Amino acid sequence: MPGRNQKNDRFGEVLTVGDFTGDGFADLAVGIPGKTVASADNAGRVVLLLGSAAGLAPVTGGTVTENSPGIATVARASEYFGGFLAAGDVNGDGRDDLAVGVHDDTRNRDSAVHVLRGTADGVTGAAGQYVRLGDLGLSDNPWLDSLWLGDVDSDGHADLAVGSNRGVALLHGHANGLHPGRLGAPGRPGLDGLWTAFVGPAATGDLTGDGRPDLAMIRSRDSAVVIAVGTSAGIGSDIVAWSLPAWPPGGWQSPNTYPFNVLPLSGGSHQWLVIGQETAEIGSIGYAGAVIVARGTQAGVAEATVWHQDSPGIKGHAEFADSFGTSVGGTAPGPV
Repeated sequence: MPGRNQKNDRFGEVLTVGDFTGDGFADLAVGIPGKTVASADNAGRVVLLLGSAAGLAPVTGGTVTENSPGIATVARASEYFGGFLAAGDVNGDGRDDLAVGVHDDTRNRDSAVHVLRGTADGVTGAAGQYVRLGDLGLSDNPWLDSLWLGDVDSDGHADLAVGSNRGVALLHGHANGLHPGRLGAPGRPGLDGLWTAFVGPAATGDLTGDGRPDLAMIRSRDSAVVIAVGTSAGIGSDIVAWSLPAWPPGGWQSPNTYPFNVLPLSGGSHQWLVIGQETAEIGSIGYAGAVIVARGTQAGVAEATVWHQDSPGIKGHAEFADSFGTSVGGTAPGPV
């Protein structure tokens, strides 16, 4: 395994899977956001473990930092490179690319995203892209809350959904990568867009069950979960608010920190939205944690259930500071 253990490395805090080499085997990208790089504390690193017929082969993938060749920036303290990861084939060359989030770019204190190209040997910064959230029109020092790569318009190129405390942006993939620039409000499906009335994480998947990927977000004025509905040409401006179960006693934390994921829990093409809440109070037990599992319908009504450690069939029981729901992991197949 490349590198060595250091205090507060946070090895494995963030993971994503993709076929970065295009050889038919899944590879594992491991985020180490607390890694010290060239004396810069918490600069961050990503380790790539390549898949093979024998399983993962750690020594073959190498590591990537902001000091690696071709990366547009240099490693600085508290940038947490690798604190967010997403995989998908942005340019349609048959190899997945790796999107890596940077918590705080030191020029303007804005978060940013590096898109590293997949190659036969892994990922590389050469010909990669660097997207600063502020340049997309997310103002007042935006910070990342989520990264998601999925082919929302079914054109063979993965599209990037970025969730932040200042809004949600969608950038479509092309043969020459993303086309970042100052974005306008969502309009015609298939065009890049910016939703400024929504905050926190965003995730894509077929949430309404019509065979088309949708975009899930959280509305800033009331913390409602809102779905931007997918069409045959991609995600447009039509939105539907989901009515979810009452939040557990003790309330839910800031929408900025909801763990979001879209998973094929039914075993079919219809996907489900899973929302974690580590601070939820169960009975009189503080910070026990809970999750909502929601399945949407074509009518826009969510069928949802709240689960926690005192729910029937869940092993264990709720205890103070268990933080059940801190992470809602898994990988959905298909266009997501």
